[in-house]
Amino acid sequence: MEKLFQLKANGTTVRTELLAGLTTFMTMAYIIALNPNLLTNFAVGTPLWNGVFLATCIASAIGTVVMAFLATAVYFGLMAVYGTTTHKDLTGWGPRLMMALVAMIITGFVGMLFGFGFGGSVLYCGIGLVVFMLLTAYDTQKLSQMYSYYAGDSELAEKASIYGALTLYLDFINIFLYVVRLLGLNSRRRD
Repeated sequence: MEKLFQLKANGTTVRTELLAGLTTFMTMAYIIALNPNLLTNFAVGTPLWNGVFLATCIASAIGTVVMAFLATAVYFGLMAVYGTTTHKDLTGWGPRLMMALVAMIITGFVGMLFGFGFGGSVLYCGIGLVVFMLLTAYDTQKLSQMYSYYAGDSELAEKASIYGALTLYLDFINIFLYVVRLLGLNSRRRD
């Protein structure tokens, strides 16, 4: 456990982390249970109480998705700006990132068959997030290079822009999915 999470280096212990997770879970359970009681004057079991309980759960789920979307927008935006403004040639990243994608697909199949465990899932999602962030920078630079190359031919420029938009869209969606998975793993860890 120490090797995986470096607890001593972060100034914590397994007991402290377990207590923190339990405290977070109990706080959320208390809020989810108490909020309907306060808003319905403790009329437990009534349709109003059930509605407020459900609304509390839905609001927390929506908050998680919104937080994931905002984090994704920040990650995507930063890497797109980096890919556009850097003077470093990122074309060498392409084959390495494709190899990383193939490795992630194979690892995903192995994890599906045998399971990852919590640490392996976090590591897999973290690596996936980094790979797609780097792909965003690579694809952004590639798209700007294609735009300048096809500037004279409007038909080819249009086809290249559709291709570029699709690749950036897939990068954004994959970053979003990995952020949601990390947030889901975090909430599962607290349960």
